[in-house]
Amino acid sequence: MTHPVAQLGIDGQDWLRSAELALRAIVDRYAFAKAIATNNYNDANVANDFFYYCFTKSTKTLIAINVLIEERLGEDAQILIRAAYENYLAISFLVSNPDRLDDLVAKKVGAHTGYLQHPLTSRGRIDYRKVIDPDSGEKLPFGLSVAEMVSLGKYSEDREVHWPLYGFLSEHCHPHMMASGNYRDKTNLHYSYENKIQVLQAVVYATYIYVLLLDEARCFQQLKRPEAGKASKLIKAGIAIIKRALKILIFEQPMERLPNAISSRLELCSVMQRDV
Repeated sequence: MTHPVAQLGIDGQDWLRSAELALRAIVDRYAFAKAIATNNYNDANVANDFFYYCFTKSTKTLIAINVLIEERLGEDAQILIRAAYENYLAISFLVSNPDRLDDLVAKKVGAHTGYLQHPLTSRGRIDYRKVIDPDSGEKLPFGLSVAEMVSLGKYSEDREVHWPLYGFLSEHCHPHMMASGNYRDKTNLHYSYENKIQVLQAVVYATYIYVLLLDEARCFQQLKRPEAGKASKLIKAGIAIIKRALKILIFEQPMERLPNAISSRLELCSVMQRDV
């Protein structure tokens, strides 16, 4: 009989592979760049294009995450999981703040192309926090932090999840000595690239984030058959896997509040709110 922890890892990996196929199918059928295709850059078309940019980016990221997990490279998978999580936060922010679409698209494109210029500070330095409207000369705020996207996102429950989860995932993106134990052998005396203890965490957190991304796709796009049914079943199956994980895994400080926060957030998924 397979140990519950090992079975959780197996089931989680199977779910992620199925999620990859589902995301690919949604991109293939629905992800059209409407603003570019029609040369009509109204808010609805630009919002569509930004959503599917984030969703397609997340799909490609999941392809890479699955490869890394299969190779037992959990820490490296978590680096990409953080990137997918930031895509989710951007989508959630846009849905909750459609009037801030320019902050996500037009201002960034304008600054990159040179259409929008950054003003100078009183000391003559470039102020990257602002851009100048070329028509009015008004100085506009520029840039969205991750913290702002979380605080103004669609779900207040995301705020409870964010800080412990984002902090944990960030430890593997940067040289953070708290994560150094993941790169030592069992004796803790020698550094090693063979340590595989972070694989299960990668599976669990990837499942959580891709459940959220799939749910946002269901809400944003009126999915048709067979994508609609597959997405609903996958979201429910993913939630079941995460609930099993929350009972098995040990969450120490500063992560001890994360299981309750994740559970509360998952209850808000659309498939949990109505019979689909």
